[in-house]
Amino acid sequence: MSKPTTPSSQGPSTVETLGAALAGRRVLLLDPTHTLPDLLRGVQGVMLTIGRFGALDAGYLADSRPDAILAPLVGQDYDVLDLTRRLQELGFKGALRAYCRPLPNTRLVRGEVAHIWPELDFEIFEVPALGAE
Repeated sequence: MSKPTTPSSQGPSTVETLGAALAGRRVLLLDPTHTLPDLLRGVQGVMLTIGRFGALDAGYLADSRPDAILAPLVGQDYDVLDLTRRLQELGFKGALRAYCRPLPNTRLVRGEVAHIWPELDFEIFEVPALGAE
């Protein structure tokens, strides 16, 4: 498992670092927006599985074996806090990467996630190019 990411005072990562964060990983992309898959083109060595939050259970995790999960910060039926709780209940051992439009303060979100699961390797990626979600 990757070393946990601690909230930084430098703010979130950006789309420029998203590819590097996912390169060479088995990634489960949950409920992607239309724009995000385009942003992942050219990322080297990613084994990408696309799924839905509603289908996320122990069997699905066992079948897809992701070492990173990429999901919107706020999905249609859930948010990153809901996802964090579910992944913790399921015993997920990888990294969680959330993406969103630029936020005024990512430290608040990081703090909420850390309150639920302090050991989780969590990062937020701001993606200004996202269309309406």
